[in-house]
Amino acid sequence: MAKNLIDSIGLGRLDNGSHYTYHLNTLERAKSNETISAACAKVLTPYDAAFQIEDKELKVSQKSLLTDEIVKYDEQRNTTYTGYVQIVKQMLNMPIPDIAAAAKVLNQHIKDYRIDPQSQMDKKTGLLKNFTADLEEKFATEVQTLNLTPIVEEIVKANDKVNELIQQRAVEYASRTVGATKQARANVDEAYRDLIIVINANIILDGDEDFVTFAKHQNEEIKRLKLQVLGQNVGGTKPDGEDSGSDQPAHEIKSIYMKEGANPDKPLEFKRNATAVMEGKGLKLVDSPEGKKAKVVLIDYVDQPMPHEDSAILLNSDEKIEFTMMYDAAEGKYHIQVETYPNGTEEAVVIKFPETITLV
Repeated sequence: MAKNLIDSIGLGRLDNGSHYTYHLNTLERAKSNETISAACAKVLTPYDAAFQIEDKELKVSQKSLLTDEIVKYDEQRNTTYTGYVQIVKQMLNMPIPDIAAAAKVLNQHIKDYRIDPQSQMDKKTGLLKNFTADLEEKFATEVQTLNLTPIVEEIVKANDKVNELIQQRAVEYASRTVGATKQARANVDEAYRDLIIVINANIILDGDEDFVTFAKHQNEEIKRLKLQVLGQNVGGTKPDGEDSGSDQPAHEIKSIYMKEGANPDKPLEFKRNATAVMEGKGLKLVDSPEGKKAKVVLIDYVDQPMPHEDSAILLNSDEKIEFTMMYDAAEGKYHIQVETYPNGTEEAVVIKFPETITLV
């Protein structure tokens, strides 16, 4: 009988998205099962209520409504800047001496700044601010000669709008309640465990087929999460509604540090473009059979992923990855994780370092 009980899972180790989806699906299955919804009403109702609070807090914490506007104006300035670069290059070979001379000056200016439209947003904003200031002042004559004033003005407008929106979003995030999502998650997990205790008790006492079927479905979901999200082996769990600690993770980042020049008082502080070392197990970066790239990823404060380039990986083994820390990320705190496909599956195994690191 015990083999049909719902297994344990370390809910606290799930990322916000996986945590939300797991509870959403569990609630939907429980509420749609007439036997379980009737027998477990006293624990199912508070579980549902706690989840609604998590839903609300997660929507607030995950994304500012300003983010879409930032993306919109960022794409606009990228397109306009790229168009400016292309026009200048086309003018280099014009048979009109004044135009060719002006294009040569502006083309050198482009080379001097080397602005990558795909670079980190704050860095790009600052570079474009200085770049366009030069065009409006130092190179105003050349810009006018090539009739590029309207394009420069559009770059300025879009760049200023991005900067304005980033500042507004920072104010918005600062006003949020610190730890609200974490507390909401804890309340949901506690209510979930109450539900699992009742379901497992019914399986032991009565063996009702509806409860057994529910448990089997739930265990398949738990098995998938342990393998693909938590990177755990999936044998030997206990039916207590929470992870008993018997599972040893197959994939784990145990430590991360600078190879040279580390600050001993701040071991998780990293210089950009310096060599970092990640140690653990099951870390090897393996691309998926479908061609998806395995990677080391930084996650910023708005959950935006920034993958390291292939060229940044200096050593790649199961126990250790050495890589060059991203040089164009802004100063501040980041989460770091490894995404790899060691089992030949289409979904990545995501290995997260539990602490934040700081770029300086």
